[in-house]
Amino acid sequence: MFDPRGLLNDGVVLTDDPRAHLKHIKAPTPVDPLVDACVECGYCEPVCPARTLTLTPRQRIVVQREIGQAWARGDLDLVKALEQAYVYDGVHTCAVDGLCSLACPVGINTGTFIKTRRAAMASNTAQSGWELAADHWAGATHVASFALSAAHGGPTALGHRVWEPLVTGVTRLGRRVIGDDQMPLWSPDLPDGGRSRRRPYPNREPVAVYVPACVGSMFGSEMPETPGETKGTVLFVSSSDDETKRTVPFVSPETPGVQAAFEQLCALAGLALVVPEEIDALCCGTPWSSKGMTRGYQAMSERVIPAVRAASGNGRLPIVCDASSCTEGLQRMLADQPDLTVIDCVQFVAEMVLPRLAPVKKVASLTLHQTCSSTQIGLNPYLVMVAQAVADQVNVPIDGGCCAFAGDRGMLHPELTRAATRPEAAEVARLGAAVHASCNRTCEIGMSRATGVPYRHVLEILAELAPA
Repeated sequence: MFDPRGLLNDGVVLTDDPRAHLKHIKAPTPVDPLVDACVECGYCEPVCPARTLTLTPRQRIVVQREIGQAWARGDLDLVKALEQAYVYDGVHTCAVDGLCSLACPVGINTGTFIKTRRAAMASNTAQSGWELAADHWAGATHVASFALSAAHGGPTALGHRVWEPLVTGVTRLGRRVIGDDQMPLWSPDLPDGGRSRRRPYPNREPVAVYVPACVGSMFGSEMPETPGETKGTVLFVSSSDDETKRTVPFVSPETPGVQAAFEQLCALAGLALVVPEEIDALCCGTPWSSKGMTRGYQAMSERVIPAVRAASGNGRLPIVCDASSCTEGLQRMLADQPDLTVIDCVQFVAEMVLPRLAPVKKVASLTLHQTCSSTQIGLNPYLVMVAQAVADQVNVPIDGGCCAFAGDRGMLHPELTRAATRPEAAEVARLGAAVHASCNRTCEIGMSRATGVPYRHVLEILAELAPA
């Protein structure tokens, strides 16, 4: 009656056809059991860090289905074109953060699917190289730490204005030769190298096994914020060679980092920690799993599991890590070891340390970056609890999300981190807090880069404010 010409979805809501429910059925091409349940609803799209740069999880799946359909039609030119574009748009610019699985009604983790693609694309040489790194991880982290410090140091005669652009130029040249998904791009906003993780056995009975994350030994910590002080300038370089300048903090080699902060807080609470003797050779495995380097991941697992089992007395002591992504990585690695418990240091401090500390002199305000891994493992309530212990006002940006630094992804593809953090960075600027904190070293680097203010581990701030 109101649509006699049949213009408004004719035959969809109102129809005379008794077989309408059997017509025009969309039959998705099977791609992989990990993603075949996708109905393309798009709930995953708002949380994807690459959503404004390349593809969302839904689009990554749709393109794979189109490739399958093109194969079935014999359209090999389209298959080739889509596969070539998918390397960057689908594989290289996925942060594999897994937040899409939390938004998906059927729990599809497109990041896990992308990891399988990376594993399939990895050459035997790459697999062997990362397996070698796993077998000599202590040396690899020491080399990375030395390289970062050397990049900032340089010959005195040249000075920073000559030396730092030279280092950036060398890494940019290396990316053209080796590939921008293999060679990280160095820039002056990256910190100096970190410190060794090794510690002597405590002189008291330990209450937990402490596994400091290796990112703390590779990347040094940030300088505390000084109101009104300009820290420095960094040059962003994206894959398309466009450049933007942003004021960011330089790094102080005198700030001790989260490991020293966590140890200090536990000492104030009268709690002793034991660090595995072979700690410098241990890692949660995330660098290998995220890149699809299955052989290296297996080699590292075979080293980590017996080490933490022995240190924990076969699960008698909990295992504590100090970077949320590494806590998640350890939980995943030890998933088939039900007697071994892994928790993050933020949760440990919230539950075990804060009740034993004297009241802390608080700062006026703190803006908190909740990481993708802290969201995945349910750490955010503890993160807020610790933040509230050090600040009168705690801001959690509404536009917060995965920063997409993703270990080294922010150095391989800086444009991904820049796109992912743009909304949150704008909100952080409006909030204008006294200090800024997170719970994962590489995410802190990414947020410092995005906002121009230093992000530090929340336990570093707590340790500085806690009374001796």
